[in-house]
Formats: sequence, C-alpha cells, structure tokens
Amino acid sequence: MKTRTRGLIVASTSVAATLLVFVGQASATTKLSTTNTVKRTATAHSYKSAQVSIDAAGQATCKKGNQFTATATWTLGKVTKSSAYIKQISVKYTAPIAGKGVDLGRINLLRGNNKVVYGTQAKYVVHVNGKKSTTQTYTIKKTVAFDNKQINFRRYFDVNEVGSEGVWCGGTAEFDFGLKSKA
Repeated sequence: MKTRTRGLIVASTSVAATLLVFVGQASATTKLSTTNTVKRTATAHSYKSAQVSIDAAGQATCKKGNQFTATATWTLGKVTKSSAYIKQISVKYTAPIAGKGVDLGRINLLRGNNKVVYGTQAKYVVHVNGKKSTTQTYTIKKTVAFDNKQINFRRYFDVNEVGSEGVWCGGTAEFDFGLKSKA
C-alpha cells in the first residue's frame, strides 16, 4: 500500500508489520496506524499490536534509522460483536537514535463513532530521550462500543531535530492503534 500526501510517502510492509515514513518538506500531520482484529470472548485476553515507526531515511540530511517506534498491548475483558471491555492499554515508546528525543502529546481513545471515551488534552506530557524507551499503561476499565467500525487509541508526538539536521527531519505525527471485532 502506498499513499502520497503533501510530500510524504507512507509504505506498509506486511511481513514486518512496521510502517515506514519518509518525511518530506514541512507538512501536515503524518498518521501511522495498525489494527488488531479480536475474537469474541467472555474471558480476558491480551493483544499485542504491530510496531509502528517513523524513519527519515529518504532525506540526505537526516539521521538514518527509526526515529521513533511504538507498540501497544490491549488487555481486554469480554468482547462481543458490538463492544469490548478495555481493562488497560500499555504502550512501549522508543526513541532509538542517540540525542534525538520525542515529545509525546495528547491521548485519545475513541469508540467507533469517533467520540472520545478516554483522553488527555495536555500538549506534551512526556519526553522520551534519544536511545531510551519508556512504557506507559493507561487504565481504562470501560466497555467501549465498536459502532460497526473499530475502536482507536491515538497519540500525537513530535520528533525533535538533532545537531545539523534540517527542520524536515522532525515534526509532528500521530499514531493510531485500532481494535475491531471479528465478524
């Protein structure tokens, strides 16, 4: 799958289930996403998402390699065709390049009709230093409706520039971890 939007190229590889983004000139927010399909069950289950990542490999002046990665683990209770009980969502954030940090911002958990059921409005609440990882767990404890679509956990982040990198080597992006019920 390849999509071009305002100078950005987003490519998804099904084998590694990692999203790779080549950051172009200053642009609109880039959205990285992955979706888990969960089976209906009355008992608790955990589902680990695919890793989403951003990489500026297409730019000569940017540090090479993953700029930022994130992986979510959904801990669920009862899942039906129409809703899921979400106990918690745990996300591991990593800024793999030394000196190149990431600011994490607003969090939103949205039901299928795009209404926020859990979230924060803080601009930037966490900074992940380069060459470091952090894991945050969000306790939800709510039954959330699929509304014939999917539930989404979203977070905005801002990759910082380091050294002599150009301003296009950083910038704002959003990741989206989706959850949908198996038909």
